[in-house]
Amino acid sequence: MSWSSRRQTLYIGGIGSVLLLLIGLPLFLLFYHPPSCFDGKKNQDEAGVDCGGVCQKICPFQIPEPIVKWARSLSVQSGVYNAVAYIENPNVGFGALSAPYIFRIYDKDGLLISERKGQTFVPPGKVFAIFEPAIDVGERIPERTLFEFTQVFDWQRMTAQEDVLFVAKFALQDEKTSPRLEADIANHSVREVGEAEVVALVFDTDNNVIGFSRTTTPRIAPQSSTHIVFTWPKPFGASGARVEIIPRLIPSK
Repeated sequence: MSWSSRRQTLYIGGIGSVLLLLIGLPLFLLFYHPPSCFDGKKNQDEAGVDCGGVCQKICPFQIPEPIVKWARSLSVQSGVYNAVAYIENPNVGFGALSAPYIFRIYDKDGLLISERKGQTFVPPGKVFAIFEPAIDVGERIPERTLFEFTQVFDWQRMTAQEDVLFVAKFALQDEKTSPRLEADIANHSVREVGEAEVVALVFDTDNNVIGFSRTTTPRIAPQSSTHIVFTWPKPFGASGARVEIIPRLIPSK
């Protein structure tokens, strides 16, 4: 190749490089989107699409489902029942801020009497209770209560903040007339904690739940406690042999 041909090739190559730099680079920057946890693609070191690996969101197949231990409904007054489900989340370090669910109540013939939908939050690595009040059943008598979550959770990495709350003391009174349960919920941490949902369960000698109720605590200052009260409008069907009080800190919005 002659010198003039080589020079022409160099000129053309130089012009091409400049054009590529001036046009190609802006186009690349315009259309290129770096991998993220919100791009609808499985990239980076994600275990699934926008989940696992570096992403905050956990893939559903990585997490065992919460275990529904049991569900029960009890009469409050004629035609009105409260329902509760007792659930364990075995996933230490993983919880869900939004967990849609449904209670279904059946009569002795297996016919659906009533259902109640709701939404709750799932704390990490904890046993907790979901309470639904004042379910209308009409004139039929509930025989069986079922509970299930209705959607796959959006699991997230979480710290079990409930560990800072303790039931300092409690007393169950007036079981044969109008049962009343009083308790102190203590904050043993060095920081203030927000509102907590607290469910109380009363069991008989056969470990069957015979009463349950729910209340909400206010914010609790560091190293202090708050007093809560649960009441029932009529006596339990048996004597209370054991009480379980379960607090869950309400996630801040």
